[in-house]
Amino acid sequence: MYFKIEKGTKTFDKLHAMAVEMIRCNNEALELVKELGFSRFAPDRDSVAGGVGVIGLVGKEKKPDNYKWYNVSSDNYIIPKKNNKEDRAKIDALPKVSKKEYNAVLGFEPQVIEEKGSYTGHYGFKNKVDFFLISMVEGVKFEPNEDMVEIVYSEYEKLSKININQKSK
Repeated sequence: MYFKIEKGTKTFDKLHAMAVEMIRCNNEALELVKELGFSRFAPDRDSVAGGVGVIGLVGKEKKPDNYKWYNVSSDNYIIPKKNNKEDRAKIDALPKVSKKEYNAVLGFEPQVIEEKGSYTGHYGFKNKVDFFLISMVEGVKFEPNEDMVEIVYSEYEKLSKININQKSK
């Protein structure tokens, strides 16, 4: 399922406020990661933005002794060791947007899609200047808000290509 949400609607305003908060949380997390001497991170498992689940080593960055390897795919991810209370406390204090908060904006519920034998935990969204695009896995059960316009995939793809600084026509 694909939806377009126009500027000036309640749902747009809610999504916009959440997007602003996500950017703020991610910026604070990145600022801390840089302060700790690194350059990238991934949010924790329960969040869509902010927080720090793991720190990714880039280029010549090395794992400090007070960090341990965290095996996620083939990337070089690390987390502070338990005795590294100072860095853990800084990470724990970071603001974040939880998946629960994120889903609540649209009234989306995580669910198992039995036909596919898969699980979907949240929807996707793209932030444009005067609209948002929402994507959901095929087969998901969802009742859209009145101000959400369902669109076909080809329209979603076309609108996805609009530059964030460009107004739609």
